[in-house]
Amino acid sequence: MIVGKLLNIPIEKYPDNEAFEGWITILEEYPIDLIKMASKNILKTHKYQNFPLIAEFTLFMDDLLKERKKAIHEEKRFLKDQKFIKSL
Repeated sequence: MIVGKLLNIPIEKYPDNEAFEGWITILEEYPIDLIKMASKNILKTHKYQNFPLIAEFTLFMDDLLKERKKAIHEEKRFLKDQKFIKSL
């Protein structure tokens, strides 16, 4: 809703409550910092006076989330290798 207000979107163009619940379900898997980054990006780039699609958020966040998960996986693997080396 904050994004809609900042984009000066009329309230009648907002998605209904059921749609917002769907948004929450989808966005739950993303860290809050990525949601904030996506929101800022949409505020800079959204051109029309309609409510942004959920895909505008998720497309922005998906690659960032993949990179983050890959980095975490690599760090865990590195730490596991370090434990193995110390045990020799």
